[in-house]
Amino acid sequence: VGRSWWTTEPPPPPKMWSEWPGPLAWPSHSVCAAAVLYLGLVAVVLRIVVKNRNLINQRKEWGALPSDKWAAWERHDTPITAVEFMHLLLCALLLLPLRLMVGIFAFLAYWFALTILGLFTKGVKQSKPLSPTILRVHRFIGRAATRLLLLALGVWRIRRFGQRPNNLTNLTILCSHASWLDIIVMMSEAMPSFVAKEAIGAALGVGYMAKFANCIFVLQTQAKGQSDLIKERQVAMAAGDVIYPPLLVFPEGTTTNNRCLMPFRTGALRTPVRTQMVYLHYSKERFSPTWEALPFAVSLFGILTQWSTVVEVHYLHHYAPGALDTTNPKRLANHLCQLMSQTMNVDVIETSYLDKLDYFEWIMTNSGVANLTKRPSPEEEELLGSPTSRDF
Repeated sequence: VGRSWWTTEPPPPPKMWSEWPGPLAWPSHSVCAAAVLYLGLVAVVLRIVVKNRNLINQRKEWGALPSDKWAAWERHDTPITAVEFMHLLLCALLLLPLRLMVGIFAFLAYWFALTILGLFTKGVKQSKPLSPTILRVHRFIGRAATRLLLLALGVWRIRRFGQRPNNLTNLTILCSHASWLDIIVMMSEAMPSFVAKEAIGAALGVGYMAKFANCIFVLQTQAKGQSDLIKERQVAMAAGDVIYPPLLVFPEGTTTNNRCLMPFRTGALRTPVRTQMVYLHYSKERFSPTWEALPFAVSLFGILTQWSTVVEVHYLHHYAPGALDTTNPKRLANHLCQLMSQTMNVDVIETSYLDKLDYFEWIMTNSGVANLTKRPSPEEEELLGSPTSRDF
């Protein structure tokens, strides 16, 4: 007999958690296993992070840098004390899972949107520009996805200084380089194409996104090829027959610690095109977002477990086509480097990518950790370390 609404019989008491069926039982085996697995993963990651960050901080005990050229990559993170460790642990337990989920969602949403957008194009090839309509849609989708990704990475605010160009097409952007975040920040600003390593083009998911952005894929040790590919793109942009997204170039050729500049290379300064100079600066709460002497996983963990990171985007000088004298690229590179240095009040350190490898080797040797950085062959070292390497 069913219960009527006017009955005075009290309702049965709710079931205890332990009486619930399947995975809802408390404590359920699945929940306990997931909790133990997650805590174990956090413990392992924390151990690796503490080891790597202390490795950098121990550098101070080894005395002065053997070479002044290495100052471009010296880190200045907060030492791992008991208080800092508790901060990392708290953020790893509370912030890390949420930010990872948001970041993965942003990545998958962007990839899915590009897959749908790709149905309206005749294949995605880096050498062929997109139609103006597809380019505008791609810019809107990409900027929205990367802003969500920056939010997941703790970049709550981007401070802009100067005037961003209204017309971003067929534009070359010369940008300082300090972190792997640079590309994501500039994607949220202008959705540019950029010069990327050849391995990125073959990467699952990321390679498809890079090709959709008309990126230029090169080998770092084939500098002549880099210069030719950049010039070919800039010539097409200067002709104006087709519309390309802005081309993002890091003229330093590698990252620094955001406290100085390296001499500019000349590969993007051989064609008279519209040029915009940009300087990126990152605030440091506890962990510097600059990518120096740390594995990518450790750098990512440090950024994800930091409450917030503030990025400053400085739009510096803008040059119309023909405003820059490209007849002497080396002199032009020195001029623009000094101009950015004086405007942002940072020093220019005469150093190279080979000096960076020497710095990594010095750290690993003193700490007793195996150096996993792949060093170029003698022929490639001669190319990268020679004065003419800046001509690429």
